Amino acid sequence: MRKTIVFLAVLLLAAAALSAQDVTLLKVKVQAANVRVQPEMTSAVIKMIGLGTQLESRRKVGDWYEVRIVDAEGKAAIGYISGSVVDVVAPAGSQPAPAAKQPPIVKPAPETKPAAEPPGRPETPSQAGPAAPAKAPRARPSAMILGRYGTFAPSDAIFKEVYGSGSVMGGELRFRLSGGFSLSLNGGYFKKKGALTVTGDETTMTMFPLEAMLVYHVLSGSLMPYVGAGGAFCRYTEENAIGKVEGWGTGFAVCGGVTFRLGPLGLDARAKYTSMKIKPLEDEANLGGLTLSVGAGFVF
Repeated sequence: MRKTIVFLAVLLLAAAALSAQDVTLLKVKVQAANVRVQPEMTSAVIKMIGLGTQLESRRKVGDWYEVRIVDAEGKAAIGYISGSVVDVVAPAGSQPAPAAKQPPIVKPAPETKPAAEPPGRPETPSQAGPAAPAKAPRARPSAMILGRYGTFAPSDAIFKEVYGSGSVMGGELRFRLSGGFSLSLNGGYFKKKGALTVTGDETTMTMFPLEAMLVYHVLSGSLMPYVGAGGAFCRYTEENAIGKVEGWGTGFAVCGGVTFRLGPLGLDARAKYTSMKIKPLEDEANLGGLTLSVGAGFVF
């Protein structure tokens, strides 16, 4: 009987030694360190842990250590912590330090276990439930580059009578400022032939509209509706048998739309209204109107 007990004890010690060889003991060396869903700096943060917290890792991916923690909801989770914010207390394969006997799921110092739980009782994966990466909401993109194509319908009655609606093409650069706010810079090109109302002679209008708008994305994720407003500018040239008129128009612009994000690609649908008063001769005119457009490009 004694021989059997001794044999079992030796087996248990051997198993513990083999298990310890695969464990790397880490200690956080900064005031606050982020544990992320994936081993990359742009990945969502599961939880922030404090200075001196000890962690165990059984796997390393590049410069990242895979660790087991308890997330903000009190659930077990597996995440990754950068090697730049931790010190290796005991590397894999070394003799385990006494601290390695702590529970595999590590909590920051302010958090304590429930009083009903016996002191010193380790929290094992079977008690905490199966570990799964926490699903964090997808962050808003930092920038977008879109090509745009749409239809421009002028609001000025005379402009509409002479030229009617026409196609407009251009591009947009949108980059995030803070939170859900982004700055949208737009440029376009519009050229349309028409007929003068009095003589019937051919006339051509060429416009280069520009807008700088502050845009707010209502939601983040794959589908991002937004609204925006800002300043509008337009360089125009009108040529006909009477002569040539050119100049600048200024005004305002408002817009609303939705951006669909599919990985690095972005699709966008937008309605934009502009108002730009000009007075090339004696009569005042408005170069603004409603533009319905779609865009496609890249999201960063």
